[in-house]
Amino acid sequence: MRTIFIGNGINRLTEGYSWESLLNDLEEKFLGSETIKYKDNKPFTLLFEELSFLSRSRKKANEMKMKNRIADLSKNIKLNSYHTNIMKLNFNNIITTNYDYNFENSTTYNWQSENNPKETRYSLFRKKTYNNKNVWHIHGEIDKPKTIALGYEQYAGLLQRTRSHLTDGNTYKGFNHAVKSIFTFKKVYDFENSNDVFSWIDIFIRDDIHILGYSLDFSEIDLWWLIIYKEKLRTVTISKITETKRLPIGKTLYYFFYKEDSEYKIYLPKLSLLKSFGIEVIEKKVNNYKNGYDTFIENWNS
Repeated sequence: MRTIFIGNGINRLTEGYSWESLLNDLEEKFLGSETIKYKDNKPFTLLFEELSFLSRSRKKANEMKMKNRIADLSKNIKLNSYHTNIMKLNFNNIITTNYDYNFENSTTYNWQSENNPKETRYSLFRKKTYNNKNVWHIHGEIDKPKTIALGYEQYAGLLQRTRSHLTDGNTYKGFNHAVKSIFTFKKVYDFENSNDVFSWIDIFIRDDIHILGYSLDFSEIDLWWLIIYKEKLRTVTISKITETKRLPIGKTLYYFFYKEDSEYKIYLPKLSLLKSFGIEVIEKKVNNYKNGYDTFIENWNS
């Protein structure tokens, strides 16, 4: 199966939007005339923690107020034709780090929220669903600001929950046992037709994952770990009565579209790491980033 993993790059195709503008708004609202030094050279997760600490020390805001502000600002991100075109593609699951609902709003579907097991801070099982289509907001969503992942502490928590899902399991209210990956523990591969709960993490491991519009910053420790763990799982064997076979692990493909050679050189260390982990990197120089999305959509349909 093929699954799309898509990041904030698609929102950048909307005129007037930038992630930097959201950060500048937080800084202006919660620090006033004071500015954070060297912010262009700091990982965002740590930059948010710095902003949060400075704001609390001046009694201007706490982390929850800042998350609410991000949620409010994210509601103003307008969808574009690429949200619509992506949602027209043939897939069952789309995994996104975006907090907004532009993918859902680009359709006429009556999306329903599912949250089983119930989560309040993280989003391993939280999804929007319609018929056989699911949209997974893995770093939180604007209607549930508490789930929005911004700081290093919450990313570390995400990594902890992700690893536990694939090892000892996590505990949830309403379950008298730890909830573990049905992929690695129960050896259930047809999630959609089983009665077991499953997470986007199980989909990430099982399916061919096509990563698009996502810079994969080194501070995204939860996803770097999962990418590496997925590749390591390829060496795991499972025994049956008369046969031994490997877990059916999907491929991971990373699409990198760039306009300038200087941009390509900056990404070379990251691309080198991905290739060493067994990730298939698709590189293409484009006149503008919209051309990259056009290429992706065309190839998906071919």
